[in-house]
Amino acid sequence: MKFDNQLKIQMMKPEQLAKNIRYAIAACTLSAFLIVLAFLLFPCFFKSRLDPEIFKLTYQFLLVTVLGGGISYLFALNLKVREGIAKANENAEIERKQEKKIQRDFYHDFVESFNNVKKIRRYLRARARKENDNKIFINLKVYDELMKELTMAQLKFEFFCKEVEFNPTIFNCKDNELLRDLNLIEDYLNKIIEEYEQGYKRQPNAYSVDEEFIAVELLTKLKEFIDPYHESKEFKLKFKETSENISRCIFNLLFSSAGSS
Repeated sequence: MKFDNQLKIQMMKPEQLAKNIRYAIAACTLSAFLIVLAFLLFPCFFKSRLDPEIFKLTYQFLLVTVLGGGISYLFALNLKVREGIAKANENAEIERKQEKKIQRDFYHDFVESFNNVKKIRRYLRARARKENDNKIFINLKVYDELMKELTMAQLKFEFFCKEVEFNPTIFNCKDNELLRDLNLIEDYLNKIIEEYEQGYKRQPNAYSVDEEFIAVELLTKLKEFIDPYHESKEFKLKFKETSENISRCIFNLLFSSAGSS
């Protein structure tokens, strides 16, 4: 039987063993405290039934050793609780710093992608256009090169949407505003890319790879993208102003709660 008990103890998980030991200590301490309390409340009862010397030694042992040990145990428990709180606060601070880093990296990547889209728009306006008979034409070679860059930018915004969607606690903006605005930008850019991808099918006789220019009127999404700012209502609403909302939202997240790190 003794061997079986030793085997059970050895097979017991360390966490469970530590818990059982704590329970045993607590039970012994409580029992000793109750005995000390009984000695204090009913001394005559014990004196009449115990030898005076035994009563004295027992009382001293319970009062000094057990009660003193109980107080020491409480102090140790209090210290352990405080250490646990400090550790929890430390872990929370580490987690908060990690979240702020993710938010900062996101903000940096977003601003970089925003500026990249604006660069592509300016390049299309400055390098790809020419005017003839009051019509605007786009250089197909430049158009093809810049649409490749815009495709990468669109994919980046698609990734932003997924990152925010999969981390709702880190990117927790009011009324899910951040994800809504990112989807708006991604959809706006995607329509320009779709027009680029489907151009040959929709306008099979409009241009070929051998041609140098195409009338911008045949590319309605692109035309709106590169029109003057006051005429580009979708660009202004779905990209420019929406990007400003996103920047403001991320900026507020970075300086919320305990502030920046």
